[in-house]
Amino acid sequence: MKLLVRGLTFALIAVVIATGYGCATFQADEQEGGLPDANQGKTFHSIADITCQPLVLMPGKGRARVVINEFTARLEQPSGLTPVLAYQIPEHGMHKIAIDSFVIHHSRFGDGGQGDNELFYPEIALLDQNNVLISKVDPGHIGYKKPGFTTEEGVGTSFTIDNRGAMPDKPACLLIYTTDALRKGTTPLINEEKEYAKVRGVVPPPIPDPVARHGNAGHLMISVKSDGLMPASRPAVVLAAASHQVVHKPARPASPVLDQRTREIRNHYVDGIKNALDQGNVSAALDQRTELKSITADAEYYFLNNYGKPKAVIQSVHGDAGGSFADKARNVYKERMSDYFKQGKGSAALQLLDEVKSLQMDVDQLFDR
Repeated sequence: MKLLVRGLTFALIAVVIATGYGCATFQADEQEGGLPDANQGKTFHSIADITCQPLVLMPGKGRARVVINEFTARLEQPSGLTPVLAYQIPEHGMHKIAIDSFVIHHSRFGDGGQGDNELFYPEIALLDQNNVLISKVDPGHIGYKKPGFTTEEGVGTSFTIDNRGAMPDKPACLLIYTTDALRKGTTPLINEEKEYAKVRGVVPPPIPDPVARHGNAGHLMISVKSDGLMPASRPAVVLAAASHQVVHKPARPASPVLDQRTREIRNHYVDGIKNALDQGNVSAALDQRTELKSITADAEYYFLNNYGKPKAVIQSVHGDAGGSFADKARNVYKERMSDYFKQGKGSAALQLLDEVKSLQMDVDQLFDR
């Protein structure tokens, strides 16, 4: 789908839906300190009054986490005020922008533990350098995204801005807000009990699916990938091209589910594949990668088929002293998950599965050099 405005075409890129049954939680420490938002606490009486701020991205990640709350700037609309974010778009280059808004699960323990789910459903617009609105992203192109094992539930969209030409009305500011019409809506959410039932091959419970009401609070992830030179005259816009250098990235924080044996598995595949690639032995590296993909699939299958089951029917795992390294790795992951399930620690089993999938992603990235 394309948005054609004043000769400028914005190609909407299909949102990739991630399937899964876990739900990551927003962590405040994921936010980048960066520059303070000078718009905090301000009220803008019209779009023409808005000050567009630099978007500070996490180093090496090409994305920023943003919290929308009572301190976020407000934009005056005929029916009242709405939260508004305004970020600069680089003057030159091709820029792919993805915006995801995640569900907030408000826990109300005084109400039987029932959740009150809220979602900031975004209206997205583009302004030129004179704060004139030149385009909007159709709300119909903002799609629901299921929770994945390491991703969050919410809605999102992505689109491309081509600022390589010399047009006078280039997009210069990304505007994110919401409207009264959007606030009246709700977004149906995944029903995990029904999903677990499907995985186990049993009849889903006859319960309604949860929904998220649209409101004024939210957690957003804004991702930017830029191709093309950024002009030196615009150093305040921290929207450099996303880095693809994975070999020299900072070390991953230690996982709480890693012990000596699971660390040995991680080191075996990461070091083994890296050494094979360094020696130019691509065939050996691909063989190890295929082996790890099989281990990851087995771990995921074990998790899905045992999560939520009574302790008495958790699938037993018998460790073998012999066998290949891959066989031993499979048993290690299954043994750990089995122990967690039997102790009633489903979240720890999910963390271990996240670690297995994270290892797979780290290994895949070694081939991006």
